[in-house]
Amino acid sequence: MKFSDIPNRTPGPTDLSWWNSLKLAGQRLESLLGGGLIIETSFTIANNQSSFADVTGLSFDPTLYRSFVFEYQIYRNTTGAGATELAEKGSIIGVFSTVAGTWEWTQGPAVGNAGITDWNVTNAGQVQYKSSNITGTPATSQMKFKATTMGV
Repeated sequence: MKFSDIPNRTPGPTDLSWWNSLKLAGQRLESLLGGGLIIETSFTIANNQSSFADVTGLSFDPTLYRSFVFEYQIYRNTTGAGATELAEKGSIIGVFSTVAGTWEWTQGPAVGNAGITDWNVTNAGQVQYKSSNITGTPATSQMKFKATTMGV
């Protein structure tokens, strides 16, 4: 549901003009964001993921969006014998080609290395990853991401 779908309130026994102001602020926020926003979301990275796996909650429907930018941070660590700690912060930018029916994307600047060996964006807009094998007793293997899009 969009803020524009919410009806304006008319004055009655109680002053509800604050509601209309809140609705207008929501509409302005929606227009700034272009209607496509993924708020910060957490996802568990699988260890030693040798084939592409979906990042749940991170997809861009090409019938709705022409481009995206997503930022991510990944932290993976293990404990015990062979303990390992990996961290990375970066971004990926993509644009959809309607003629080819594919997403063209590139990884932006990244700092660190969390052992993500490859990224992919399917034609349907689903972001996928592969990961390295880290030794030790698994403790944390988390990716946090957020994204913005621009519509068709």
